Amino acid sequence: MTPRILVLGGCGGTGGRIVAGLLRLMPRATVDAGGRRPPRHGGAHAPAGGGRWVAASVSTTARSGRSGGPGEAGADDDGLVALLSAYDLVVLALGPFATLRTAAHAACIRAGVDCVDINDDPAVAREIMDLHETAGAEGVRVLTGMGVNPGLSTALLYLLAGERGPFAEAHVRLFAGGNEGAGRASTWTMLHGLAPRVCELRGGFEAWVPADDAGPRRDDVFPGVGVSVPAIHCFSAEAALLELSAARGLPLPADSVTYRMHFQGMPRRMAGVLRRFSAADHPRAAAALTGLFHAMHSMGSAAARNLARSTLAVRCRGGQGTYTAFATGETTFGLTAAYAAATAYRHLRAPDALPPGVHATTPALPWLREALDDMAALHVRAAIIEDA
Repeated sequence: MTPRILVLGGCGGTGGRIVAGLLRLMPRATVDAGGRRPPRHGGAHAPAGGGRWVAASVSTTARSGRSGGPGEAGADDDGLVALLSAYDLVVLALGPFATLRTAAHAACIRAGVDCVDINDDPAVAREIMDLHETAGAEGVRVLTGMGVNPGLSTALLYLLAGERGPFAEAHVRLFAGGNEGAGRASTWTMLHGLAPRVCELRGGFEAWVPADDAGPRRDDVFPGVGVSVPAIHCFSAEAALLELSAARGLPLPADSVTYRMHFQGMPRRMAGVLRRFSAADHPRAAAALTGLFHAMHSMGSAAARNLARSTLAVRCRGGQGTYTAFATGETTFGLTAAYAAATAYRHLRAPDALPPGVHATTPALPWLREALDDMAALHVRAAIIEDA
């Protein structure tokens, strides 16, 4: 059977890449790009990533549906539910998730269709995981946090721990190179992680700590870069997902995990400015600063010294030594799209391999290593090295 897939947000920068990745992995599949308005490029029925545009909108307000909770799909969303029910899988690439919360997930559950999301908001991650029993009762599988971090970083962390761990500590680092041709919405989502307080995994539990851009870990050396660069403290939904997965009986790959990013084109001082005007407390100022950063990044990308690729590195330390797993691709958003597309592809090949409910990236995904191999077809390379 030829699968039918809808990518909500498929006309955006990351969503378009997911559409293209799905079509590359499944050339015979029907892949539609859902959005509120037609794309500006290639005509109303030709999103940038390929596929066909269909009108779709997700409400961001509370509805008076069956359960009536905040952010849930209700009676007014019957049209969306009917649309979703025509597909075998829905990929949620719209955002920001801090605004949408679980509305799209609730619509998928009502429609009885499995979904994959790329959520990277820590608070929303817990709300999505709380849908586990509801999704299970409806026979729906929700695969959450299937982006670059959480998602790809989590897969590398678990695979590294399976071969050489478990580890006492791990450090996740993302190098956003100079070839990030993403829109302002994707940029806003990335910069949303620059908050006054960030979350890490400490002793197996998510912990919120003051952001520290001047401490001993202020700089890092990434595989393939070769020089020390600023590493800005950021939060990640991965800490919450690791904690919640462990509560279900899955092993922790590391007791403690930290998260930092390097943005080419952004001075270290700008991170402090962005933290003072966080998106949660100052949405208008954050939007203006996002536009400024997007312009600075575009100009900085043209500099000859900039690396026109992005790299995700997971560095782990334990009793047997220090090891690094890394993945590199053309862009950060391309890394997100590749992992999401590979996850969707593998899930559609064996949809009954997971029980109904909500699942994050863990060793319970039977095709975890195969998904990483699939990413090679999407121009993403992953490897494990032993540090000297």
